[in-house]
Amino acid sequence: MSIELIRLFSVPVIKFNFTKHEKYKFPSIERSENIPDGWELSLNSSFPEIKDNDTFISKNQKESLVNDLLNDIKKVLNRLELPDSIFIQSFWYNIYHDNQGQEPHEHISGAGTLNNYWSGIYYNRGASPTTFHSPHKYMKICTPPDVGDLMSDFYSDMHDLEVRDGDVVLFPIWMVHEVISDKNRKDMRLTFTFNVGYNNE
Repeated sequence: MSIELIRLFSVPVIKFNFTKHEKYKFPSIERSENIPDGWELSLNSSFPEIKDNDTFISKNQKESLVNDLLNDIKKVLNRLELPDSIFIQSFWYNIYHDNQGQEPHEHISGAGTLNNYWSGIYYNRGASPTTFHSPHKYMKICTPPDVGDLMSDFYSDMHDLEVRDGDVVLFPIWMVHEVISDKNRKDMRLTFTFNVGYNNE
């Protein structure tokens, strides 16, 4: 008997290693709070942009990092036979220490604003999983009892994406994701987050 598992309506999440990661070594800083308006959990964020006079990241560092990430992303998209005429916008950092995190959210723009296609996270140091929520919210109403390992991914509500320092993850802007607060976090977690649009829009 022939059996095939068809991954219908799969969500594209792209993970790759940033080739210039070793170029960007940022110092550890003390735990502090800078919570953007409308956000709920404690963290230190430069959202929605890293300002030119930021005390943690210089203007030159920011511009260099954006350009290097953009070059790698273009190469990745090209290899996946996707359009690579792209730009990065809304580039910011998030810093987490113990008992800091970020509530579930997505990157969809407000009404009347053009949406981007991809969101991205560059895990610079202290990498820990980003938790993604399943977009197939109706799946749970028909989950069979005692789902085994072979089928468990199909029925999972959430997925902790394992990452290492230097990884970059691209995902659709509508994917809900969060950073779970960790009271035992010992090392500073530093990520750079951004959105990617296409130049022909």
